Amino acid sequence: MAYYDSPAEMFAKRAEKSRKMGDRHWAQAKNGSGGYHYEKARSCYAQAAVNQAKADHARASGAVWGRKK
Repeated sequence: MAYYDSPAEMFAKRAEKSRKMGDRHWAQAKNGSGGYHYEKARSCYAQAAVNQAKADHARASGAVWGRKK
């Protein structure tokens, strides 16, 4: 993956994006748009937690992108 320096960075960015999407859906739900946005916000926050755990694991294990020979 050329776009990210490491797998930890990739998963951290995914977690950040999921949290932002969750915040947006939560705000829409609180402003009266209904149950769909509550469920979508919960889903986004759950995905953010999974990606953050993957980022922490990749950072702790020192994961790097494989090099082709």
